[in-house]
Amino acid sequence: MTTIGDANDPATVLADADTFFLHSGYFAATDAAEAQGIAGQFDGVHKPGYWEIGQMTAALAQMVDLVAPLDLVRTTTYLSRLGAIASALLANRDDKRGFPVDPFRGRVMPAAIANGTPTSARPDCSSMRWPPSRGASSTGPHNILNSRTKRSLW
Repeated sequence: MTTIGDANDPATVLADADTFFLHSGYFAATDAAEAQGIAGQFDGVHKPGYWEIGQMTAALAQMVDLVAPLDLVRTTTYLSRLGAIASALLANRDDKRGFPVDPFRGRVMPAAIANGTPTSARPDCSSMRWPPSRGASSTGPHNILNSRTKRSLW
């Protein structure tokens, strides 16, 4: 497994970032190849690797955060790759792929599918809501604290 080392000098951080992005095998050579690889997972037969895609994009976002103060060119490259991944995922939503209308909502819901069955083919549960808690305010969770606790925290 490729990891970023503990060294803090910019040269080592950038070298580790290059190793992770270019030589680890996690990412395709180009943005177009990355998008094509993700789009190919939505074949209607196999489940796309949602967890793997999530881990990969989270790691890439962390790389952006790590490298941004050091190298704008690398940061732009990583952000471009994140954009290509996001575009490929958004292009494969149910409402973009011509799936049938959801009988409960009267439209195709914007969700991703894995095996040919739209995720929107489940009952509408929007009317099933938890009742509000006793004493809870609608202005936010900060009002749950009593005034004595608020004073000690602020």
